[in-house]
Amino acid sequence: MATVSFPSLSREETSILATLRQASGLSRAELARRTGFGRTLLEARLDALRQLDLVSQAGMGESSGGKKPELVSFRKEAGYLASVDLGQQTLAVGITNLNAEIVVQITAPTELRKGPDAVLSEVVGLIEEAIVQSGVGREQIWGIGMGLPGPVDPQSGRPISPPVMPGWHAFPVRDYLERELRWPATIDNDVNVMAVGEQWAGLGRSVEIFLYVKTGPGIGCGVVCRGRIYRGANGCAGEIGHSALPSNDGVCQCGKIGCLEAFAGAKALARAAEEMARAGQSRYLASIFRRQGRLTAEDLATAVGHGDSAALELVGRAGTVIGEQLSYLVNFFNPSLIVLGGGVADLGDLLLASVRETIYRCSLPSATKEIMVQRSVLDDEAGLIGAAAVQIVDRYRLVNFT
Repeated sequence: MATVSFPSLSREETSILATLRQASGLSRAELARRTGFGRTLLEARLDALRQLDLVSQAGMGESSGGKKPELVSFRKEAGYLASVDLGQQTLAVGITNLNAEIVVQITAPTELRKGPDAVLSEVVGLIEEAIVQSGVGREQIWGIGMGLPGPVDPQSGRPISPPVMPGWHAFPVRDYLERELRWPATIDNDVNVMAVGEQWAGLGRSVEIFLYVKTGPGIGCGVVCRGRIYRGANGCAGEIGHSALPSNDGVCQCGKIGCLEAFAGAKALARAAEEMARAGQSRYLASIFRRQGRLTAEDLATAVGHGDSAALELVGRAGTVIGEQLSYLVNFFNPSLIVLGGGVADLGDLLLASVRETIYRCSLPSATKEIMVQRSVLDDEAGLIGAAAVQIVDRYRLVNFT
């Protein structure tokens, strides 16, 4: 397997790169001020990073009365990564630089029930296509990061009894990708990967304790504690979509009764919208249903945007139920931030307001005193950014989250 021969960086070197990656260029004086390193230590570490081709000169800065200072920058084009975000219905593949900035992104429909061999063959094909589109040479690719929609053993890269991935249990996903593409791979749960993406480039920057909640066909939660993803004893932390609701008797795709995502997931909301259309409770949804023969969560969002009363009520109820589940986590975990992402979050301000109001109403006042509940600013890129960031931080340890 081809891999980048790369020595371990010191704590000081990762701190320097973490500081530089958030700026277009810094003088040595400013870099010393931000890192707290003395001149001798800073010069030694910069020299080591320069030899690894990870920093370079970025022009000259503004003079404060004397000679213009030379600026130093992180060479984010020193290498590239392949990122994969596999959802229940959609497959996204991207090529990013070492700052997890997406160079090329390709999205295609998929069906997990086809099984791991068929789906991973699609993944490999899309990665090859993305490389061609990016113009990046294969020798410049450092590795692959991938998120799967279910629990994952982070040590082996194998799914663990994933509720919505029949036939995937214990399949060697990491080994498959490394064998086919000849690069090192890192595999994790998709919501964990999205949480890392939010931490890297979104609202989670500089936040020590927060939750990232994906609301799509499935519902899951990425838990960030003291700046690191918390995976639990067996990689199953955050599977809130399969928490049972007392008032819900719907059958979940995992086979259990009353799961949260069987009421508030995208598929469940689409089914509820179809039922309202058939029952004549929404003329707007009924007209779409007659034209298309089916409804989606996107159609529900359109109905909400047109002020359809039945759609507004359904989305409000979904937000309340999601908020009730999150209030348990707020009382238990006491995060300072909750970020909502995924397709259901695109239902808009009504869903967010309902989730937020329910959390404040159902949680202890002391637990919500300083909490923020926001929609992700990364849209559908959180998974691809996070998959690259996991490689950068955990495998190559180029930077940390300082």
